[in-house]
Amino acid sequence: MASARVCNYRFRILKPIGRSKGKSAVGSAAYISRSKLKDEESGKSYDYRKGHSEPLLSKIYAPDKAPEWVKDRNALWNNVQNKESRKNSQFARSFQINLPHQLSIEEMKCLLDDYIKENFTDSGMVADVALHAPDEGSDPRNFHAHVLLTLRGLDDSGFVGNKVREWNDTELFNTWRKNLALMCSKRLEKAGFYNEANQWKHGYLTLPQQRIKAIQRGDLEYVNACNHEPSEHKGMQIHHMEKRGVESEVEKRRKAEQLEKSKIDADFLKRFKHLLPAKTKVGDTISLKRKQSLEKIEKEVMEQLKKRELDTDDRTRDR
Repeated sequence: MASARVCNYRFRILKPIGRSKGKSAVGSAAYISRSKLKDEESGKSYDYRKGHSEPLLSKIYAPDKAPEWVKDRNALWNNVQNKESRKNSQFARSFQINLPHQLSIEEMKCLLDDYIKENFTDSGMVADVALHAPDEGSDPRNFHAHVLLTLRGLDDSGFVGNKVREWNDTELFNTWRKNLALMCSKRLEKAGFYNEANQWKHGYLTLPQQRIKAIQRGDLEYVNACNHEPSEHKGMQIHHMEKRGVESEVEKRRKAEQLEKSKIDADFLKRFKHLLPAKTKVGDTISLKRKQSLEKIEKEVMEQLKKRELDTDDRTRDR
């Protein structure tokens, strides 16, 4: 869980949903909307109505020219799949975004309406969107939306032409990220959360970049809060396994790898013995953050010494 003082900005683009990975756009839509849908291609029904809390919002956004059946979730995603004939066809783009928890549910819904329209449907995409509240026992700030986007253009009869390659552009993804941060910032400011608005304005940047912005505006508390490692995304299956108290093999392997990386070898002990506890020995472990911090300090010291040597050489030559 991230520090409570760091804004909970998140814009995570997931792998495309496609046939080559055995994924179903219909199944994905059923999951995010907590509904029951039937995949006509496989004949399989997906039912996520039980065991999950209902979304705060479940809505399909479409361009003005879209036919009426696009607003039917089952018809939409079955039509998307029927349009694709290749065994490695991609059906949809999927991503997740967080919204400021300081806003009311209605304010979040209005924000989503405007953000989806300005960034996606105005460009010709159909967006299937579900707003979820935080899971019980999880980060209480984690109000988030799942978004599925279509990949082809459409007219009043349905999907037409080839996939729109311009929608795969990395710069476009970066624009979506930045636009989310700026829109959330404006809504927070309008609601009277001025400090949080300044934090969200730069939420799309890396933590070191956010730290610099916080220094510039004098937000020292946020400067300190930015000194943490970003949380690692574990994926939907691992998330639900952990909720049931089951530790996955992936998570066990990840912990084992982290433990191995944090072990002290002979070279590390020799370089940093004066900064470690007196009884530290080879094979002991320290936190990865502490290990990386010591290596960073060493690098900075070496750079300063090198600079001092160069300055000394320059002064000697000047004589």
